[in-house]
Amino acid sequence: MGHFVFTSAAEADRHPEEKVPVNLVSKWPFEWHIAALGLPAVILRPVSFMENITGGYVLRNGTPFTGLAPEVPQQIMAVDDVGAVAAPAFSRPAEWVGRKVSPAGDELAPVRTAVAIGKVLGMPLP
Repeated sequence: MGHFVFTSAAEADRHPEEKVPVNLVSKWPFEWHIAALGLPAVILRPVSFMENITGGYVLRNGTPFTGLAPEVPQQIMAVDDVGAVAAPAFSRPAEWVGRKVSPAGDELAPVRTAVAIGKVLGMPLP
C-alpha cells in the first residue's frame, strides 16, 4: 500500500488563529491539504525536540532562553524517538494509515531543564 507519512507539530490543528511560531501555524494547512487530496496518510505531531535545547534555539552563550515562564512545563522528546515512532508508520501502513499520533517524551519546566543541563555541564546555569 502506498501511503504518505507527514511530520506535523503537536496540536497543529488547535492554533490556526493564534500568534505562535510560524513552524507550528504552517503545519495545519498541510494536514488539511493532505486530507483534501484523500491521500492515505499518517500524521505524526511530535512535541518540541530535546535537541533544540542544546542548540542556539534555546541555549545562547550558556544561558537558556525560552518563551515559557520558568515553571511552565514543556513536553519534549528526542528526534531519534520520533524516528522510532515513524518506523512502524512506514512499515505497517495497514495499522497506521488514517491515524494522527502525537508522540511526547519528558515534560519539564524550563528551570528543571536548566538544572539538568547544568549537572551535565558541571556548572549551574543562570
